[in-house]
Parts: sequence; structure tokens; C-alpha cells
Amino acid sequence: MKGNQKTEKAIEIGKRIAEARREAGGMTQQELGELVGVSVRSIAAWELGDVIPYRHLKELERATGFDAAWILHGEEATDVRDRQLDEISRKLDEILRRLDGAEAAPSMRGRPWPPLRNA
Repeated sequence: MKGNQKTEKAIEIGKRIAEARREAGGMTQQELGELVGVSVRSIAAWELGDVIPYRHLKELERATGFDAAWILHGEEATDVRDRQLDEISRKLDEILRRLDGAEAAPSMRGRPWPPLRNA
């Protein structure tokens, strides 16, 4: 952070990193650092909100099992993702229903499908 100024966002990200570390088997900063490939000092700086570890998000995901979106944005990110997954699931269900109907109605073959409804 410029001039050692912590932003509220960086502090919240740091809290989530610390929470993820503790929830992932209660590992120490040293253990997380070894899994991610950084020093204990880096982990401490992340957790204090001094630095946002954008370049290490994938490693943090693998080490803790927490999504990068959650680390960066908290519960709101997982809520959005859940809504998107629900929408995809509804569309897939509709596609499967249409495919089942196509087998029963061979007259549809060769004609384009009507557009999917927005759920």
C-alpha cells in the first residue's frame, strides 16, 4: 500500500486470509507460507492488510480450499457465484428436457431450437 496506508478492503482481505488459514486445519503462518511459497513475513503482511496477494491467489486457494473470489470479496462473491450456478443449472435442465423431447419427436431434427427462456 502506498505510504503504508491500509485500505479497508486490504484489511478485510487480510482477515479472510487469516480465517482461511485457521479453518484449513489450523495451520500456522509458517505452514501456509511453505505451501504458498512465500515467507512468514509475507503471510503476516497479507493478514495485517499491508499487502494484497493478487499474484498468490491460486496458491492460497490450493493451500486453504477457499476460493480466491471469497478471499477478495467475502460472502457477496460466493452469493453471486451461487446465483450464477443456479441459473446455469436451470438452463441445463431445460436443455436436457428439450433433448429428451427431441428423441420422442423426430420431426424437430434439422430445425433450429427456439431460444432458451430466461429464468
